[in-house]
Amino acid sequence: MALKIEIIEPGLDSAVIDLENRVDQHRRVTIGRPLGEKYPHHIRLSKATGMVSAFQFTFEIRGEDDDKELWVRDGGQRGQLWKPSTNGTTFNSELLASDRWTLLRVNDVLRIGKGRNAELTGRIVLGTLINERDDLET
Repeated sequence: MALKIEIIEPGLDSAVIDLENRVDQHRRVTIGRPLGEKYPHHIRLSKATGMVSAFQFTFEIRGEDDDKELWVRDGGQRGQLWKPSTNGTTFNSELLASDRWTLLRVNDVLRIGKGRNAELTGRIVLGTLINERDDLET
């Protein structure tokens, strides 16, 4: 089973990303605003503003083949330390924890910020999709 995420940014077409092609040796990939340097395991949000941390949230793939699971945690790892995002990440209607991983299911929603005024919504999509967009800024 492929693990993919659909990212919906205001004013842009949605973008579908195959996470398995973007993970590091720990099977993690971080989402956030563009960084000054290139990070191969970092997905940059095209319309990110100061509200979005460079390491907003991190996905981790666990399991193999048909038993894969996608987990998420607020913030990201910098060196040996885990750093929470500045403005938080909302998971469905709850604040996503930065001190533990949370299992994602199909149609769970992540929002950047703490509430309804979050500027970006991401919807988790598991499986094969049609009409995938490959031009997301990476």
